[in-house]
Amino acid sequence: MNQIKPKITVITVCKNSDRTIEQTIQSVITQNYSDLEYIVVDGRSTDKTVDIIHKYEKYISCWSSESDTGIYDAMNKGIKMATGDYVAFLNSDDWYNEGAIQYVAEDIMKYGADVSSFSMNVYDGDEQLEWGDAFSKDIKNIRIAMCRCHQAIFARRVLFEKYGAFNVKYKVSADYDWLLRLYDNGVDIRYDSYAIVNYRLGGVSDYRDIEMRREAQAIATLALNRLREERKIREKEYCFWQDKIVNHYNKARTDSAMKRLIEEPKAPKDVEMVKNNLEKEVLRENRYSIFGCGNFGVECFRLLRLLGYQADCFWDNDQKKWGTFWEGIVVRPPYEIEKGKSKIIISTEKYFEEIGKQMQKMGLEDKIDYLDYNIIRKRIGEIMETAMMSDEYDE
Repeated sequence: MNQIKPKITVITVCKNSDRTIEQTIQSVITQNYSDLEYIVVDGRSTDKTVDIIHKYEKYISCWSSESDTGIYDAMNKGIKMATGDYVAFLNSDDWYNEGAIQYVAEDIMKYGADVSSFSMNVYDGDEQLEWGDAFSKDIKNIRIAMCRCHQAIFARRVLFEKYGAFNVKYKVSADYDWLLRLYDNGVDIRYDSYAIVNYRLGGVSDYRDIEMRREAQAIATLALNRLREERKIREKEYCFWQDKIVNHYNKARTDSAMKRLIEEPKAPKDVEMVKNNLEKEVLRENRYSIFGCGNFGVECFRLLRLLGYQADCFWDNDQKKWGTFWEGIVVRPPYEIEKGKSKIIISTEKYFEEIGKQMQKMGLEDKIDYLDYNIIRKRIGEIMETAMMSDEYDE
């Protein structure tokens, strides 16, 4: 156990954050930890942000207000000002829990990790959301995506000197590039599931999610290819992670598109655009039935209804569900399926092949008598992302 008390630097970068930054600042300056340095880097705000910084100026170690090229340029400026043994970044719409820094310091003194990372609470406005950290626990997942909350990461300052600061060519995912760089260089990255910070939805990575996914996928792929070129990874392992990366971002893109389309419809044109494309490609009939009444089945039903299609019934292998009603339509046993009566959409995330074989034994043919809902979802993700990127370029 390291008994030397670490000096900790917290850096907040901000621009036009007058609605939230006061809570952020207060959460830092009220921490019960004596050896704490606090730096605020403002991007020349035009609202009341600077006035709020002035209000707490005597509690802030140093601050600046000047133009920058983006959030990571500002974070790099903060790193140059820092003098702490460990450095952390707290966004201007997030806040620490009481006693967070003391908890971090004790963890550092006990384990001495180069990077100590922790869990977080997630808020949508004032509502705390359920948050699972299963992906965060295994640091190997850094090979796929950013698996640690950067607001809950405390890294030795010397790591920025040794391995470089944030790469400003990345506008929304440079923190992922940085942490993956450390991981590939064998840096000890510890994780503690204790939540020290509160993360509020609505930051850069939330409203620029397409750009974030594309940057992150490029970062993951480049790092993996670099390992391959340097012969630091076997071909079998390379292919394993390559598939993981592709599948992860395909799913993220699709889930985001389905949420936008069904749960949070942004515009009627999205519905019309998806309907027109799917009618040309896969959904050519007016009536369908749905095999599987789990979450995917319910989503499929809502999609069909949104697009103006008729769903006759659900099919399911679970006898307990036969005769019950889901979304107002009946669940029927598969032995009642009749070829040619209605096209079946198999709505399961994992068991399409298994149910497909069941259909084939009944004389039904893939793409003629039944469809894979996963393919429909994936296509919707491609349609929506292409359109959204076009909208961004048109602005």
